[in-house]
Amino acid sequence: MGYVDCSLKCPSGTTNGRPNFACVLWKRQNQLLLHAIIAYASGQIVSFITVAKTSQEAWDKLINLYANRASSRIMSLKEWLMLTHHETKSMTEFLKIIKSIANELALIDAPIYVDDLVIHILNSVGHEFKEMVVAIRAHENFISFEELHDKLVKMRVP
Repeated sequence: MGYVDCSLKCPSGTTNGRPNFACVLWKRQNQLLLHAIIAYASGQIVSFITVAKTSQEAWDKLINLYANRASSRIMSLKEWLMLTHHETKSMTEFLKIIKSIANELALIDAPIYVDDLVIHILNSVGHEFKEMVVAIRAHENFISFEELHDKLVKMRVP
């Protein structure tokens, strides 16, 4: 967090008249974090943060976009989640939408528990996945989103 909250400042560009390797390293790390923030952001907000030059600037833009969101945004995202079903979408597309909604909720400090997300997915995939759903529900422990994703994407539906 030192890069995005400014607690870890960029070292001077030169030391004793020579280029400072610590500065170069800091700038590279900052760019990696900036790209990670952009990659993690949902498609709807990427355009707002791609103009950022530093990870701190991108993070501040995200905070400004999400920090003061009304509860109506949270309700809207949760409703969208509940209304999203597999139906005509490919399994990959369906799971990508679900994960995107969950990520947005997490960004605005209203995360969905993984087990609740898995239950929603199991209830939304349709009768063609019935056998897999029954098998997953029979397990004593919850399956992770990633494991469920792999199982559903690999399954060939007739």
